Amino acid sequence: SVWYDIFQWLGVVLVVPHHLFVLFDCLSGYARSKKGFRLIWQTTLWMIWKTRNEEIFANGVKFIKAVVDEIKVMSWRRLCSTAVACSLLVVFCLQFAVVWLCLGVG
Repeated sequence: SVWYDIFQWLGVVLVVPHHLFVLFDCLSGYARSKKGFRLIWQTTLWMIWKTRNEEIFANGVKFIKAVVDEIKVMSWRRLCSTAVACSLLVVFCLQFAVVWLCLGVG
């Protein structure tokens, strides 16, 4: 369900394959935004793994929406730390205090 929410956020209509590497290949096919999709794929995998570990080892419980929101924020941070082009969008969002609206969080 996390993957479905992420795809909905990205505006991508895709049937989630059974194997994650097939999913990676599907997302890598978008030439224009290949790096962005890869970054979000990696962030999503990492957050799912981290959430699973928290649930197993720390008896934590997270709702899917909270995990998806964390993926959006972490992807935003990672993208902005590596891409100069993102800086104009960041300035716009911060200037008008709509970061959460830009991310679609909440």
